[in-house]
Amino acid sequence: MSRITPICPLALFAVISIYVQIVLGALASHARPDPGGGGEVLQDAGNIVHIIWAFAVFTGIVLLTGKILGLRKAERLLHPALGLLLLLFMQVFLGFFTFINQPDPAKVVDEASGFPVTGTFVNLRIPHQALGVLILMLSLRVCARAYRIRALSLAEPEAVA
Repeated sequence: MSRITPICPLALFAVISIYVQIVLGALASHARPDPGGGGEVLQDAGNIVHIIWAFAVFTGIVLLTGKILGLRKAERLLHPALGLLLLLFMQVFLGFFTFINQPDPAKVVDEASGFPVTGTFVNLRIPHQALGVLILMLSLRVCARAYRIRALSLAEPEAVA
């Protein structure tokens, strides 16, 4: 059995957990804070779930990168995994600053769309969302490479990654 085999489920978990995190963030972001409509409660609950699930994503990526660092011949996985870890730390700090700069929905909303129209929150939220998509794409690359290396190592036992 190849030494890359334990990395494959972790890589798949990373991809799935990041996708779920993006969906949870979108649900929290698109909850309409209508007065008396319950949107503010949904938005607050969505933010809490998004933050809690971020710990699962963080743990999965750190474990994945740690496993990859433990391999001797994992050049094709090492650089994308380290990039994933770097982007993860940037995302955590950006998410924290986005959360603490979140305005009171009753004060700063565009009545047509229900979203904040200006300010630090918007300037932080957009890069936070874009970085989340970039992290998803890089995790897909790590996952695809891990499964490809595993398939090649099972086909040729002497070509272990």
